[in-house]
Amino acid sequence: MVDAQTHFEQGQACQKQNKLNEAIAEFKEAIQLNPFYTEAHREYMNLMIAQGKKTKILAEYQATIQQNPSSEVYHYLLGRILDDTDDKFREFKKAVEINPNYPWGHLGLGWIYRSKGMLDEAMHEYKEAIKIKPDFAEAHNNLGNAYRKQGKLDEGIVAYKKAISLNPKYAKAHNNLGNAYRKQGKLLRFLKHRLLLIFEV
Repeated sequence: MVDAQTHFEQGQACQKQNKLNEAIAEFKEAIQLNPFYTEAHREYMNLMIAQGKKTKILAEYQATIQQNPSSEVYHYLLGRILDDTDDKFREFKKAVEINPNYPWGHLGLGWIYRSKGMLDEAMHEYKEAIKIKPDFAEAHNNLGNAYRKQGKLDEGIVAYKKAISLNPKYAKAHNNLGNAYRKQGKLLRFLKHRLLLIFEV
């Protein structure tokens, strides 16, 4: 029997081949097998929104939260879809209140704080996420963004490199690392990561 992780990986493969409907089907299979599989939900949501189905996906997750009001996963996921920043914050906060050790909830809070220019608070949340899940590439990348926003390029580069070491095909981290090198005037390193984006990632 195929497990949720396998369906998730097959969904990613279909996505890279631009077989988006097949990818959606695979992510849905992963979710059916593991209803609290955050990463599968995120990919499923992203594809549905990209296809112009945000209203449908919003209604779907609003219904799901009614059935799972004590799930940190679904509060976080609903927060991702909502448009209003305060509404997003409320759902991410609820996720962390339900489960303080849920790393995605801290990632969401960090994103809100960073969008408001509250960089110290954002970094605190990203570091909490990393403490809970040391191999959390997204949190390392976002921590790098916060450092870069503070003008701390060296610290940002360390964070981006960590994200890439955890996920060598993480396009956003390669892009961010390249841009950090460009700001430092290290153009060869900048070009290296640009080329990786084009040919490998």
